[in-house]
Amino acid sequence: MTAGLDAADGDAVIMMDADLQHPPSLIPDLVARWQAGADIVSAVRQSTRGASWWKTATSGIFYRLINLLSDTYVVPGVADFCLLSRRAHQALLAVRERQRFLRGIVSWIGYNRTFVPFEAPPRFAGRSSYGLAKMFRLAMAAVISFSSAPLRMATRVGLLVSAAGFAYLIYILTAWLFFKRIEPGWTSTISVILILGGVQLTFTGLLGEYLAVVYEEAKQRPLYLLKEPSPKQTRSEDATGDADHRPATVGNKRRAEG
Repeated sequence: MTAGLDAADGDAVIMMDADLQHPPSLIPDLVARWQAGADIVSAVRQSTRGASWWKTATSGIFYRLINLLSDTYVVPGVADFCLLSRRAHQALLAVRERQRFLRGIVSWIGYNRTFVPFEAPPRFAGRSSYGLAKMFRLAMAAVISFSSAPLRMATRVGLLVSAAGFAYLIYILTAWLFFKRIEPGWTSTISVILILGGVQLTFTGLLGEYLAVVYEEAKQRPLYLLKEPSPKQTRSEDATGDADHRPATVGNKRRAEG
């Protein structure tokens, strides 16, 4: 999708999936809304014919979770199927992060936006390559890319657990000083160690997720490589006399003008 956005050159750009679950018949409506003044016209899926209850339920849970944790509101059911005006397109191209949750980025860039509801038909052919594992990774990428709430939650839970530990210590000391009801042993000690160790490991893994994103961003690899340049790049190179045999990589380049 990013490769197509980089290569596209027009007054408006439409993103859509190729499985025909984004109906092409909706395109005239998107264009009409854009001509009426909208910079972003997003298609919002109301339902998908033939979708399983599991798919519908997990989709609803995802949107509730991302909107609970993120400052960027993502309309439930919004698809990557949308029209972008030239300035919205340029703004989207400026966002070069590797963790690309496009519908979240489109919501983040702002501009005048309107929505068109639609019912997704069944997939025309083939099977989706997005299984449960890939959907989970997409959800994780979306949450990590658009929210630092999990990091703040780690701090709050850590403080809560520490407070509970101090409260338990006060209870033990009080029982020992006034009631003499403390049995010597290791059960309570081991329980506390296991609980705190589990919490520490959980949030160490959470920090590792963020560090993994930093690692991917720091490598600064091209988002994609082209076997041959697009016609627009070829025209630009011919006009400047700079055509040579270097690889046609446009991952981190600004779009050629004119």
